[in-house]
Amino acid sequence: MSEDAEPGSISRTNNVTRRVINEISGQISEYGFSVFDEAALTFNSPKQKTTRRRDSDLIDLARSITRPRIETIVLFTVYSESRIHPHTRKLRVRVSGRLLDAQSGRHLGHFEVSDLDTIHPRCGGRCYAETVGKIAQSLGRKVADVLAQKLDVRFAGSTRKPDNDGLVRGLSLTFKNFGVVEMQDIEGYLRIFSGYRSHRLVTSFHRQREIWYESSIKHAKLGRNLDRMFSELGMQARIAFEGNQYTIRQIRIPAQARRKAPGYKW
Repeated sequence: MSEDAEPGSISRTNNVTRRVINEISGQISEYGFSVFDEAALTFNSPKQKTTRRRDSDLIDLARSITRPRIETIVLFTVYSESRIHPHTRKLRVRVSGRLLDAQSGRHLGHFEVSDLDTIHPRCGGRCYAETVGKIAQSLGRKVADVLAQKLDVRFAGSTRKPDNDGLVRGLSLTFKNFGVVEMQDIEGYLRIFSGYRSHRLVTSFHRQREIWYESSIKHAKLGRNLDRMFSELGMQARIAFEGNQYTIRQIRIPAQARRKAPGYKW
């Protein structure tokens, strides 16, 4: 549920917020949790027709739903701000929020993710809105990853869908701005991901390679694995996907030590 009462936040009726909602809902569903759409369940409520709603209004709205019974509420807020420099414009998008028990109101955790991008100084109107929307959508996937971990703790022992369903599917993975040695490291990780069957190089030219990847892994788990992989390799990358096509672009950062997570299940 979008909490947009705070000044400077993006309204829940804005397309940017809708893209975040869709991304979070879709990803959390793939993790195996049941997600219900607020608008579909409360379309007759007067509060559904208002904006800039306070958290108390949202909690009351969630509690008013009896079929199905809502157990956990995700409240989130989207922010964007930009600063214009002589030749560039810095854009920062942030998504923050809380996880609450719907019945008791007990605080179950909080989260915040953000991204910084450089855009053209004259990028305004539709250009600005579309750029913010794309970044916010990507952040929605990261939020879903954080929420999945918190919900795992809350519902430990409950039945979850597996991270791979045994159905092998082909995926196109395009890596941009990666060197030869970096790609060798990445391919080593791709082989150990759960559900892996095979992969082969399709195209290769200067710092860009397309890999055809066959696996039974689900999209949500693959996204988590890629995020974890880049964290361990000391890299930062922006991941976007549509259908079975992934585009992964490295964001250059200063060299840093690689981190290992021996307890992580690939």
